[in-house]
This record gives sequence, C-alpha cells and structure tokens, in this order.
Amino acid sequence: MWVLDRFSGTVAAIDPGANALGGAIRVGDRPTGIAAGDGDVWVSDSGGSVWRVDPVTQSSSEVPVGGPLTAVAFDPARKTLWLCVGGGPG
Repeated sequence: MWVLDRFSGTVAAIDPGANALGGAIRVGDRPTGIAAGDGDVWVSDSGGSVWRVDPVTQSSSEVPVGGPLTAVAFDPARKTLWLCVGGGPG
C-alpha cells in the first residue's frame, strides 16, 4: 500500500503487516494523484510531469508530458497509463 503526501511532494510505502511506514520518496512539487500498475507506482503532478516510482529500489524518475495533470489511473487489462490533463489559470 502507498500513501501520497501532497504537501511534501512525496510518497511512502505502508506495510500493513508490520504497521510501518517506509521512507519518503520525492515525486515533484505539486502531486495530484497516485496509481499502481505494472509493478510501479505512478504519480501525476500539476507541473506537467508523471513520476514513476520503483518500489524495489525506492527511487523515482520524472517523465515530462506537458500541461497540468490532475489525475492518473492505470488500466491493468491494457497495461495503459491514463493521465487527466486539465486546469486553467488561477
């Protein structure tokens, strides 16, 4: 299980069996959504990037896609990552 902290721009793994929170992994300045799929955790950012988090190495990598992203979802049947691009001024 994963938790997104929008204020600090981090995600962390939760181990429900041990009732423990893992270390924080940086995922941008303005994260908007989180999804898991295909062995990775994906985080959308209103700055226009999606972040891939590798749960094994506990590392993240940024993929710039442009436009403010408001949400992310993973379709396991199609192995497709869906991003919602939106938002306006203000």
